[in-house]
Amino acid sequence: MKRGPKGREELTVVRNILDARPQPPEDLTEAQAETWRAIVNRLPHDWFGRETLPILAAHCRHVSTHKLLSDAIDQFEPDWLKVEGGLERLMKLTAMRDRETRGMVATARALRLTKSAQIRPETAGRAARDAGAGDRPWDWQAGGGSKL
Repeated sequence: MKRGPKGREELTVVRNILDARPQPPEDLTEAQAETWRAIVNRLPHDWFGRETLPILAAHCRHVSTHKLLSDAIDQFEPDWLKVEGGLERLMKLTAMRDRETRGMVATARALRLTKSAQIRPETAGRAARDAGAGDRPWDWQAGGGSKL
């Protein structure tokens, strides 16, 4: 065993082991894996325990499916409502997107990804006040920009 201070190479290896971030599961699509990496890289390296990884995978799937449904709804043409079954199709798509939204929010809360899960309301209020967000929208005249 070598004596004396450790060299930079030895310390780097130890730091990389401690800073290991979970990799996306192989069964996620590339878009889902991108969401996984974006979330994992934004938070501290030890944010996700092994027991939370299935919830994170579910969250990434909800995000991906939500985007897919939103794209389909955005491409929906108003004239299609005149076609038989058009309204029902739009209603099904929006209901499916609503389910995905609720799933996305639930998994985000479970993982403590939302701002409300990370900060107390009192702290958020103080931060907004201190940032100069003091004027309320209803204190201004519509379109005029002057205070009442």
